[in-house]
Amino acid sequence: MKIFPKLFRMFLFVIIAPLLITAVFLFQYQKHAKKELLQNYLNTVEVFAFSLENYALDLSRNINALLANQTLQEQTSTLQNQIIKDTNILFISLFSPEGKELARAKNIDFEDLPTMDLSQNNELKDLPSGQVKINYPEDIFPPYTTITLKQNNGNILLMVADITNLITQTELHKIGNSGGLYFLDKDGYHVLSASTLPIINLSEQNLDLQGTISNFKTQTGLILAGAYIKNPIGEGYLFLLQNQKEAFYTINLISWLIVFFVLATTTLSYFASMYFAEDLAEPMDKLIEAANEITKNNFSVHIDENKYLEEFTPLIKTFNSMAVKLKEYQTVQLDKLLEEQNKVNLLARLMRDGIVMCTLDGTELFANKTAKHILTSEAFAENIEKTIRLEDLKDPSLKELLKVPSGTVFNYMKDGKPAYFEVVIETFRPQNQEPVAIILFRDITSEHEISEMKNDVFNAVAHDLRAPILGIQGYIMLLEEGNLSKEEQNQMLNAISNSSKMLVNLVENILDISKLERGLLVLNKTTFDLSKTVNDIIYALTPLAKQKNLELKVNSENNLPIDADKNLLERVFSNLISNAIKFTSEGGVFIDIQKDGQNYRITVRDTGIGIPKEELPKIFKKYHQADRNVKGYGLGLTIVKQIIDAHKGNIEVTSEANKGTTFSIILPINLEGAA
Repeated sequence: MKIFPKLFRMFLFVIIAPLLITAVFLFQYQKHAKKELLQNYLNTVEVFAFSLENYALDLSRNINALLANQTLQEQTSTLQNQIIKDTNILFISLFSPEGKELARAKNIDFEDLPTMDLSQNNELKDLPSGQVKINYPEDIFPPYTTITLKQNNGNILLMVADITNLITQTELHKIGNSGGLYFLDKDGYHVLSASTLPIINLSEQNLDLQGTISNFKTQTGLILAGAYIKNPIGEGYLFLLQNQKEAFYTINLISWLIVFFVLATTTLSYFASMYFAEDLAEPMDKLIEAANEITKNNFSVHIDENKYLEEFTPLIKTFNSMAVKLKEYQTVQLDKLLEEQNKVNLLARLMRDGIVMCTLDGTELFANKTAKHILTSEAFAENIEKTIRLEDLKDPSLKELLKVPSGTVFNYMKDGKPAYFEVVIETFRPQNQEPVAIILFRDITSEHEISEMKNDVFNAVAHDLRAPILGIQGYIMLLEEGNLSKEEQNQMLNAISNSSKMLVNLVENILDISKLERGLLVLNKTTFDLSKTVNDIIYALTPLAKQKNLELKVNSENNLPIDADKNLLERVFSNLISNAIKFTSEGGVFIDIQKDGQNYRITVRDTGIGIPKEELPKIFKKYHQADRNVKGYGLGLTIVKQIIDAHKGNIEVTSEANKGTTFSIILPINLEGAA
């Protein structure tokens, strides 16, 4: 039966999950209920200990107060009156500090008790004045307790009292009939209990001041549960224990009832699912069979909706309706599929990359215009021959192309220029058809050109780094020999300093362009005088201009405050002015600074060789050099543009060949207020 396992899994989820929750609840309930029961035992034994303590303290202190300031004869009479007055007092005796009995009073049960001597009882003799102590005579029941009080004059008052009533009142609070109070000495040995209670030995237990016991096993195999507390004014412990089965009977009974109810519910659910499975299985099987037919594109299936349970009628009607709609939908989708296929073919034909579909034996199924151009190029056969190492391959086919590893790079001539493409080959199997291969010729010409350009730049940087580094090493070796004059040493140190500055400038340019591109360069804004900053740069570059007999002039008002990053703007003007000097052989370099509303307009004009018109749009691109015969890396103007953009400004360039170049900069006076 196919449906039964499904129903059974559902049954497991619906029933077993609550069972697990019930089990957790049951465990927690038992744990909590037993804890509460043991706490009740602890409360009861605490009440008994408190009552016993109060009884002993009140009785001993009241008698002690009556005996104060009395003669020995009067004390004897007082003790006798107290025996008569309180029937729970069985015996009272007064001893000297040395332990000699001075006076006594007793009831009929202690008529034959001989005179007592406590001279050897150091424990009682060392009892502090005013302190009360309780002890229990062993193996005597009804339970008697001895109450001892040390008077201020050193005399010892000893009483024997019957605490049967106190025990009876306490045991009224216990549950069941098998428990009772136990009196144990300080080592955990049994001292006193009712004769109906089993003897216990807790000497091996680690007892605290108070606590509970849930499963103490006696020597007879009986398991007890209960609570205990340390004797408050004497040695030993007070225990309230009961047979564990009787103590936990109600809790265990409730737990078993819950377990029985859960198991009964589970069993009924199991057989109910089996009963209904047969009625549910047949229509479900029919629906599954019909659905399998639909997956085989057979939409003519139909199920009799009046043959099965009434609850299945809406489902079967819906299924039959779905089959009809699917048949109609199939017809519509076939038309749309043809339309989409035409669109895909059009897109493939218009792609810049070449794409070919073929069988695994090399039979072409589809190829766009770009792919056909590549396949018919003269270099195609040479590329395959070189890749798969076939000689004299005059007429290459797709079968040989499929042997080329995916990721191989080919080259050929396109519009008179070298072009590069990467071959990517993937194989897949359409449904119920033979496997086919898709070959993609991905155009990587631009990537190849960029890679070559970067390699050229990196090689140039590496070459220029190598030269000053080798120079520095050579000068250092000469200095280490120590055979140079002071003047020669200074010259070499200056050469080392200049080479170091070249290295630092190159590295700073490379690092700064990287920071600017990633937005990591943070502006350190200060307010400074723009005219003074530009004049300081002019002063520093004047010796360079004089070497070429160039005029270096600035036209500016004094005191032009600006809110910007001073160090970065110094690099901008230093770069522009030094470039102007580099590319100017006669004439001069002229700087003009004017205030224009909320901005400063700065122009740097030279009378140098100028920049070709076709190079002007590329002048600010990274690694681009308008004049490749001039030493450099194409980073300076890129950094200038990035710094101006970071200050929310604008830079433009105009130039005329052999007449000069002019850079125009617009900078906001207040960076915070700039748009």
